[in-house]
Amino acid sequence: MNDIMEDFAKLGKYEKFEIIEQLWDSMDADENAPPMSDSMFQELERRALWSAQNTGQGQTISRIAADVGVVL
Repeated sequence: MNDIMEDFAKLGKYEKFEIIEQLWDSMDADENAPPMSDSMFQELERRALWSAQNTGQGQTISRIAADVGVVL
């Protein structure tokens, strides 16, 4: 997983958005996945907006996991 994240980090902003869109579409197409609630969708939208407005101020998933004691 770390290799994938390192490769992802090397991509440009628009390439990253393209991958995120493809991932999102693949999850939407998963018939076994539980439906996303409106409140969850709104929270994801809020976080995406914050991230766009606060470039470089977020934390990686690895850092967040480490902070709560999870090893990825």
